[in-house]
Amino acid sequence: MDKSKNKNRLKYFLVLFFSIAFLIILFLVSLYVGRYKLKWNNFWNGLFKKHGYLTETNVLFRLRLPRTLMAMIVGASLSIAGFIFQEIFRNNLVSPNVLGVTNGASIGAIIGILIGLPISIISLMSFSFGIVVVILTIFISKIFTKYSATLNFVLAGIIVSSLTSSIIGITKYIANENTTLPTITFWLLGSLQNITMKMVLIAFIVNTICIIIVFITKKHLVMVSLGKVNAETKGLKYIPFILLFITISTTLTATSISASGSISWVGLIIPHIVKIFIEKLYNGKKYYHIFMLLIVWGALFVLLSDIISRTFTSSEIPISAITGLLGSITFVLTITIERFKKYGRNNQSK
Repeated sequence: MDKSKNKNRLKYFLVLFFSIAFLIILFLVSLYVGRYKLKWNNFWNGLFKKHGYLTETNVLFRLRLPRTLMAMIVGASLSIAGFIFQEIFRNNLVSPNVLGVTNGASIGAIIGILIGLPISIISLMSFSFGIVVVILTIFISKIFTKYSATLNFVLAGIIVSSLTSSIIGITKYIANENTTLPTITFWLLGSLQNITMKMVLIAFIVNTICIIIVFITKKHLVMVSLGKVNAETKGLKYIPFILLFITISTTLTATSISASGSISWVGLIIPHIVKIFIEKLYNGKKYYHIFMLLIVWGALFVLLSDIISRTFTSSEIPISAITGLLGSITFVLTITIERFKKYGRNNQSK
């Protein structure tokens, strides 16, 4: 038994080690590639800020480093937010948009774009509207009384998402098709083009605090994931803690979306794959191990998508188009592999 545990632990740390190594490689690749071509020697000279390589240094530190760091922050944050939502709603197909935070953040950004505000104010409006819409969802959920708390939230989320989608459609219709509409459309599809180090710092601080709180309260998250009856049987105050985790997940999502625009699939596919891997390795959920892989694999996924989005074409492809393509293919492959494995086990048992 101990040998089996040690073997599983070794497997986990090897996977984590190689994932981090791959992330470091992608980090350097992300700094190297782009529309402004850098020679290999000039890249390293610019990276270490050597004299005579001011252009390379500016390209690396003012343009590519902020978007690279933000891609990693967004990936890690959306993955953890998606996992928390999947746990509290006990559904592996739930994404961070279940309560309408993505649509709310989109409305805030669209209004800012229509008014013609600077990018920093647009990001702040996006974050604020995302939070406000989730608060609205929570208030609407109080209308439903005969259902469970989680189902009330989901129903309210469907209503609010439908309402906010309609508002987004109306604002796109009234936007100027030659000026603001392309900007709105590009923002809705996600982009890391206008990221600054100030935005990176704010996102890092806010999201790090949220992730630390999740780490500290992970035992409570385990109990919340059991459902209201089981959680309260174990002495947990269910409603305050489910609201705490909704607040944390919403903050993680709103902070990410306000900086990068709407990025799909990250909060759905990464938690799903990580849970499958950990549950098979340990025959159950190990939240600490899950969180570590969520951070690394989420960062990997968005960083890889960002590299693809700005490398293979002359103009930048919206990042959500890449995450959607990679995410849907990965999701189908994961389900197919699981089905074949289950089919093989059933045949062996016969």
